[in-house]
Amino acid sequence: MNDRENVNVDKTKLDTCGCWERKESLNEHHNRPGLPAIDYRIGTHSTFLRRMLLSLSLNIIKDGPTLARLTTRSPDDPAIAMLDAWATAADVLTFYQERIANEGYLRTATERRSVLELSRAIGYELSPGVAASAYLAFTLEDAPGAPGRATIEERLKVMSIPGQDEKPQTFETVEKIEARKEWNRLKPRLTVQQELIYGATELYLSGVNTRLLPGDAILLVGMEREKLFVSERWDFRILKTVTPFPEKEKNYTIVTWETGLGHDKPPVEPSDKPRVFTFRQRAALFGYNAPDWKGMPDTVKKAYDPSYNKDDSSTWRSDWPDFEIRIGKKLLFNWDNVPGSDWENLKEYLIQTYGTNWIGAVTPVNDGSEINISQEGNLLKIRLNKEKSKATRAYMTISDGRTDVFFAKMDSEKKLKIYEKNKIDLDAVYPRILSGSWVVLVKPGYKELYGAQEVETDALADFMLTAKTTRITPDTVKHLSWFGLRDTVVFAQSEELEMAKRPLTRTIDGKNIELDCQVEGLEKDKKLIISGKRMCVRIADETEGYSLVPSSDFMKPKELKPGEILSIIELPVIVDNRIRWHLMDREGFDGSLDIEPGGKLIINEGMAQIKADDISFVNKDGNIVRLDSGQFYFQDPPFSVAEGRLEWHLTDNEEINDIIVSIESEKIIPVHSEKDDETISEAAFIEYVTTGLERTAITLKESLATIYDRHTVSIYANVALATHGETVYNEVLGNGDGTRPNQRFRLNKNPLTYISSPTPRGIQSTIKVYVNDVEWKETPSLLDLEANSQDFILRNDNDGKTYLTFGDGKKGARLPSGRENIVATYRSGIGPEGEVGANKLSLLQKRPLGVREVTNPIAASGAAPPEKLEDARTNAPFTVLTLERIVSLRDFEDFARAFSGIGKSQAVTFWMGEKKIVHITVAASGGKPVDPRSNLYKNLRKGIDAVRLPVQHVIVESYRPDFFNLEARVKIDPRFINDKVLAAIKSALEKTFSFENRSFGQAATASEINTVIQDVEGVIYVDIEKLYKSTGFSALNQILTASRAFLDDMGNIRSAELLLIKPGGITLTVILNE
Repeated sequence: MNDRENVNVDKTKLDTCGCWERKESLNEHHNRPGLPAIDYRIGTHSTFLRRMLLSLSLNIIKDGPTLARLTTRSPDDPAIAMLDAWATAADVLTFYQERIANEGYLRTATERRSVLELSRAIGYELSPGVAASAYLAFTLEDAPGAPGRATIEERLKVMSIPGQDEKPQTFETVEKIEARKEWNRLKPRLTVQQELIYGATELYLSGVNTRLLPGDAILLVGMEREKLFVSERWDFRILKTVTPFPEKEKNYTIVTWETGLGHDKPPVEPSDKPRVFTFRQRAALFGYNAPDWKGMPDTVKKAYDPSYNKDDSSTWRSDWPDFEIRIGKKLLFNWDNVPGSDWENLKEYLIQTYGTNWIGAVTPVNDGSEINISQEGNLLKIRLNKEKSKATRAYMTISDGRTDVFFAKMDSEKKLKIYEKNKIDLDAVYPRILSGSWVVLVKPGYKELYGAQEVETDALADFMLTAKTTRITPDTVKHLSWFGLRDTVVFAQSEELEMAKRPLTRTIDGKNIELDCQVEGLEKDKKLIISGKRMCVRIADETEGYSLVPSSDFMKPKELKPGEILSIIELPVIVDNRIRWHLMDREGFDGSLDIEPGGKLIINEGMAQIKADDISFVNKDGNIVRLDSGQFYFQDPPFSVAEGRLEWHLTDNEEINDIIVSIESEKIIPVHSEKDDETISEAAFIEYVTTGLERTAITLKESLATIYDRHTVSIYANVALATHGETVYNEVLGNGDGTRPNQRFRLNKNPLTYISSPTPRGIQSTIKVYVNDVEWKETPSLLDLEANSQDFILRNDNDGKTYLTFGDGKKGARLPSGRENIVATYRSGIGPEGEVGANKLSLLQKRPLGVREVTNPIAASGAAPPEKLEDARTNAPFTVLTLERIVSLRDFEDFARAFSGIGKSQAVTFWMGEKKIVHITVAASGGKPVDPRSNLYKNLRKGIDAVRLPVQHVIVESYRPDFFNLEARVKIDPRFINDKVLAAIKSALEKTFSFENRSFGQAATASEINTVIQDVEGVIYVDIEKLYKSTGFSALNQILTASRAFLDDMGNIRSAELLLIKPGGITLTVILNE
C-alpha cells in the first residue's frame, strides 16, 4: 500500500502476511471560533477501508490468534469486498453526522429549518417579511350636485397598474377617513397684493391682452392726488419691457421701467394704493406746427401783434404772442351801462396757480387808467381806446412781479372775443378723450398731471392756423404755463388697467405653509402629502471659475458653467463668512458651492453689516420700514429663497426684529423649476392650524425634507394609509376537537401579510381568528399561558406556509369541539413586489360614492422579503442581547438591526453642548434608503422610544450610499477560458463589495481587491491600474475611505456612508503577452 497518511508504523515488527505492522489513528478536530463550517468527520471511505485492512493483521482479541492465512488484499476477494462495503457505509454515516453537527450551530447551519429551530430555541422567529405601505390620495367629485363628501372605509381595495413583466398588486386601506372635495388639492398661497414701494421698477397686470408695448406710458395715481390737486404722489413712467405670461396658472403681464417709483428731490413717496392707467392717445397742442415767427415779415408781425419785446420795447418778440398755455387770468367783459361812464365796465378774475381768487374793481375806466386789485401788490392796467375800431387789437398788462401780455379782439356783436385761461387745446379732435380722465403734459425735463374736468370740441384760428380741436379744461392750472406749444407731448385718453396680485416666489420649506384660501376641518395629526418640484438656481451668465464641491475628498469637484441650472437640496447657510449652497445638478451630482455675499451686505462672525445706500427698506411683519445702516444678527434659518433673490433673515435684538432683506443675487440666481424636473412627494402631519379672515395657515410636526418651488406644490389632504395584501374573509380552517392538545391548522392562501409595527420585532400579523364566533388572540409563545387562555401562536415553516397552533389545556386552552368552528380572516401578500412606483395605485375595485379617483403620489415603501439565512444568523442573537430593552450604545444598534425591514444599522454618540446624542444610521433591507416619512421609519422610532431611557436623545437617519470604480489588468492561466474567468472575477468582486457584505464606514483597499481577484481560480496575477470613487478623480488610490456618522462644519450630524462597488463599474483587461 502506498498511502501512508496518518499511519504510525513500528518498523521493528512485521505482520504475519509479511507487511509492516501499522496502527492508524482517528482524525483529530481543532475547530477555531468563527468558522463558516466545522470539521466533524472521523474519517472517509479511504481512511475507513485502510484502517480495516490494517486491522486484519492485528491481534484484535487479547491473547488470541490473529486471522490466519488471509494475506490477500485483492478488491475482488469477498472479505476485502465486504470491508469496502462497510467503509462506504461508514463514509455515508460520518458525512451526515458532520452535516447534522453543522446544523446544530447557528453560524454553520445551512438549512433554513435548522436556523428556524435554533432561533426558536432562544425565542427568535425568522422574519416572514414585511408588507409595503403607501399613502393613498383620494380625489372627490367637485361638479355641481356632487355630494362633496365621502367616507373612505377600512379595507378599501386599490390595485396597481402593472408595468412590463409585473403583476398587479393589491393594497387595502388600514384606516377610515372622512374626505371632502375642498381637500382634493390644496394650494399654498401663490400671490400677494403688490406693494409698489419707493424704487419699484416692475408691475404685474391682470391678463395678457393689455395692448401695451415698450415705449407706452402708464400712470400710477391714488386718492392722494384725487383729493388734493397739489399732491405729487403720482408716478408717470415709460415702459421698458412688456412680458405677457399666458399660462393658465399665471395669466398676467409684467411691465418694467427704468426709473424707480417716487422722487428724490424733493423726496416723495409713491401712492399708497395706486390705480394704474395707460394712455391710448398721444397728441400735441394746437399751434405746435405754426410757421416760424422769426421768418415772418414785419408787416405780418405788425398786423398780427403790434407789441415789442418787453425788455427793450424796440425789437420784436421771439415767437408768436401767447405761444404757451394761458393760465392765471380770465377776462369777462360786462356790457351793462354804468352811470358816469362811456365805456363798458370790465371785471377781471385773476386765478393764480394754487386757486387764489383776485377780484378786480368794477369802476369806469379811461384809456390808460389803472385799476387796483384787491390782492395787495398786484396792479391791473387797462388800456382801451374808444376811438379804436372794434376790430383793432388791444392789450393789457398785469403787474404781479412779471409782465404778461394778453391780446383780445372786439367783434361786432358787442362781445369781446378773448383768449380764455385754464384751457388745453389739442392739435386735432380726439373723440375718445372723455371728461373725468387723466391727462399728462410732458416736455423735456418736466411733466405734470391734470384731470380733465371738461372736454369739448372747438374751432380755433391763430398763428396763421385754423383747425377743429379738442379743448380740455383741467382740474388745476398748476404750472400749466410752463408748457410751450411746440415741445409739449400730451398723453391722453387714459384707460384703467387691473393690477394683478404679485406671485409669491419664496420657496415652500420648513414647517409653515400658508394656504391660498380658508379651508375648514383641518385638524391636528391629519395626514397630508406635499408634492412639487425642487426650487432651482441658475449660475449667472458671466460667472466662471466656480465648482460644485462634493463632501468626500475622493470625489472631484464639478466645474459649473454659466447658465447651468441646479436644484436646491438645502437652504443656504453661512460658513466662514461666505454663503454655502447645497445643490444638485441634472445628473444627480450634489455638493456645496460657496459664494461671496457681494457688496450690499458684509458678513462677519454671524452678523451682517448693511449699507444703507444699497438697502433702504426691509419687510417687517409685512410692512415696509426704513432700515438704517449698522450691525444686524442672523436669525435661524439665516436665509430663505425666492425667485431672482436671496432673502436674509436678520434681527437687531432691540426694536426691529424679523427683518427680511431681499437682495438680487449677482452670481447665483434662484429660478423656478423646469417642466421636465422630477416631482417629489413627501408625507407630513399637521401640528396645528390657524385660520385668518382670508386664508388658513398650517404648521407641520416636522420640517419638510425638500425645498419646493411654491408654484409647483399641491397638498393632498384626503389621505389614507394603505398596505400591501388582499383580505381573505372568513376562511374555515377546520373543526375544533376538545380531545386533542395543540391542534394545528394551515392557512390556505399564503403568504400571510405582516405589516410594520412599533414592536420589538417590528412586525404584526393581519390575522384574526374566531372560535365559535369568539375572537382568540395571537401570542408569541404558549409557554407563559394559563390553562384557560384563549390564544394561539403563528409559525411559518420552511416553505413559507403559515400554521396556527392552539393550547393543550395546560399551556393555553384547548379548542372546543365543533364543526367548522375555527374561522380566520387575514390578508395575503408580502414582500418587495409590493413596492410599486408613485402614481401606480389607481384602480379602485369598488368606488365609494362621490370619489372620482385615487393615486399614490409617493412610491410604496418599507417592504422586506422573508428573512434570509445569513440575516437570521446575525439577527437571532439580538433577541438575547437586547432583551427588548435599550441601555447601552450597542443596544441601539442591535435593536435597530433586528427590526423587520432594516438591513443594517450603526450607532454612534455625539456631544452637542451638554447634551449627548445617540445617532443611528440605518438602511432598509436590500440596501434601499429609509424614508423618514415612511411607516417603517416611524415604527422604528416608536419601537426605540418604547424601550429606551427617556433621558436619551436619539436621531435616526438613513445612510449615504457611495460607489467606486475599478480598472485592472489580469493575467489568466492559458488553460482557462478568459471570459469565464473574467465573469468569475466580477462575480467575486460584486459579492465581496455588496450591501450584505459591507459595513457602514468600511473602506475599500487595493490590497483587499487584489486578494479577491487573486483567489479566483485561473488567475495568475493582477495589476490594479485605477481605483477611485465614481464621482472622484480617475486615479489609483490605495484606499478609499467611507465615513462613519460625523459632525460637519456647521455642527450638523451627517449619517454614515456605505461604500459599494458601482454596478457596471468594473473594467477588466486580459494581459496577453508579458
